[in-house]
Amino acid sequence: MLKITVRTEGMRLTIPVPHAALNIGCSILLSKVFQRHVYAGINQQLQKKEVDFIIPKMDKKWLKPILKEMKSHKGLVLVDVVANDGTEVKVRL
Repeated sequence: MLKITVRTEGMRLTIPVPHAALNIGCSILLSKVFQRHVYAGINQQLQKKEVDFIIPKMDKKWLKPILKEMKSHKGLVLVDVVANDGTEVKVRL
């Protein structure tokens, strides 16, 4: 389970994200239909700015082993950021 914790001066918020939700979300984000719409929109914006930039296409074959491996590293802190105003964000497996 992925745990996202946000702490501010007056509030603390913890969002648990189960592995099943990560797998479903990745399947949706990496689907060909979704990527086709995203890349079409990005290409339109890049053409307006006349920038040559190639966005690599992502594949499920790359991401699924990473998600499986995350299960064996419980407690690992992926992100730990503290801002000047005391706001703290942690992402932990």
